[in-house]
Amino acid sequence: MINIERIYNLCNGFEVYGRATAIKKLMARGLNDVDAVSYYNIWRRHYLESTRDDLKLSGVFIRQGRNRKRLEECSYKERQKYLQALNKDQLIKITQAVLK
Repeated sequence: MINIERIYNLCNGFEVYGRATAIKKLMARGLNDVDAVSYYNIWRRHYLESTRDDLKLSGVFIRQGRNRKRLEECSYKERQKYLQALNKDQLIKITQAVLK
């Protein structure tokens, strides 16, 4: 079974690389060529689906010290950490904002 979090850890920061370079980097981390291509394809498909424009949560910001980022600009790990820390009422408000 494929663990998406493991794939995100392996592919962290690959959005700035091309396909060939990213696959070479995965192979350098010890994956064979078939697994590297498969992992890259899964990561890219999941990354693109989770950052499409129609999924943007306009108005939801994460504040880290003086820095402020929109939720959709954060990495997968930052989004997960933020969403897990919210209580039920806060999650309902965010969901309602998305569904408007």
